[in-house]
Amino acid sequence: MGKRSIGRVAAVLAVLVAMMIALPGAAYAKTVKAKYVSFPCSPSTFYSIPRINRGTTTVKISKRGGLVKFTAPATKKYKFTFSALKAKKKPIGAVVAFEKLNDHTLKGVKTRTKEGKRTFAIFYDASFAKQRKGEYFTSTDNAKYTYLSKRVSSITLRKGEVVYLSGAITGPSALQTGTFKVKIW
Repeated sequence: MGKRSIGRVAAVLAVLVAMMIALPGAAYAKTVKAKYVSFPCSPSTFYSIPRINRGTTTVKISKRGGLVKFTAPATKKYKFTFSALKAKKKPIGAVVAFEKLNDHTLKGVKTRTKEGKRTFAIFYDASFAKQRKGEYFTSTDNAKYTYLSKRVSSITLRKGEVVYLSGAITGPSALQTGTFKVKIW
């Protein structure tokens, strides 16, 4: 083997090592398609709901909405950050409800948000939120919410406990298909 061959082998090895170092970071940025579930449904339906892990995940939602699930790897307080709302048509906002399985149906679970304890997190398209900066809207339970393009919710989970995230994206006149990012830390 000549000096040129050794140099080429070394160059190829260097490229492979660089790719191996770069790939683990890219592996965490993934996309998951949320599954639509109509109720009532069989208990086995919940096994097929896509799972998301800690880190950042892009969630695709259909017009009818959808579910993803997170299983706590350890007992602790987890923070969920929702952001980067996108849709083909101009999206206005999205809502993500936190739910747990209770007798073959889902029941809302309260999480901590900026406005207090809520069973859901509402966030908006960045341009819409910028137009409404400093404004509030009042929901049916008379709670005030700010127009935020990023929402952080926290919930304490025990090891192995599953929380379901039920999401929907709305536009000017109807529900839409689109994506948003969830970061769990």
